[in-house]
Amino acid sequence: LLWQLRPSDVEVELLAHTRNVVSRDLEQETGLHTGWIQNGGLFIASNKQRLDEYKRLMSLGKVYGVESYVLSPGETKSLYPLMNVDDLYGTLYVPKDGTMDPAGTCSSLARAATARGALIIENCPVTGVEVRTDDLGVRRVAAVATSHGTIQTPCVVNCAGAVVGHSVPAALPQSPPGKPPIGPALAGEAPLSGPRARPAICLLRLVSSGRLPLPTELPRGVWARALGKMAGVNVPLVAMHHAYVVTERIEGIQQECEISPNN
Repeated sequence: LLWQLRPSDVEVELLAHTRNVVSRDLEQETGLHTGWIQNGGLFIASNKQRLDEYKRLMSLGKVYGVESYVLSPGETKSLYPLMNVDDLYGTLYVPKDGTMDPAGTCSSLARAATARGALIIENCPVTGVEVRTDDLGVRRVAAVATSHGTIQTPCVVNCAGAVVGHSVPAALPQSPPGKPPIGPALAGEAPLSGPRARPAICLLRLVSSGRLPLPTELPRGVWARALGKMAGVNVPLVAMHHAYVVTERIEGIQQECEISPNN
């Protein structure tokens, strides 16, 4: 799900960029479909305070070019006939919100990353993150330890999220063509084969095998926190359950019905 309006202007800009990448840029660049469906989003207000918040979000959206409308219960019913609006104060409608297919989006990102020089390493569990203190006393990431060797990198992107699995280095940008490697990227008892340049960024994501050694006191399923703890960083992430209801075709309801998050 991709909802463009958030209380933070930084998030609004980031989501607007993400929407452009997922809905247009990735397919043009890779030829792969991300599964993007622009079915719009409805944010439900069951009290006046929530509706006032949505009005503020709509005003923020106007500044950043995000099309949105505050609808009355009657207008909401016309747009989304399945909804019971008897107890609603109104809704916020964002027509260009949508959904994407996780597998299609991941495949498209992987193809675009490799085309731009990234190295993708699969089945490579992370066992630790090395952190060192610089001359100014600031703790900085120095390397990522894996079961196949150590990746020296000054930057780690924590994409572990809240999915059961183990983390793997997913996108390692290499030195530009014609430039000498900054240094060896992999070392240790079992280095990966072939010469490697020192990556500028080490991107860590998850696959579902459950083999990452994690501290037992961490909540099950919130692996981004576990990865952060390896570097001494607290990640304030809590897993939330979302559910889809899949039905047979309902007469009178359009095929690509609006998303309706109940906030």
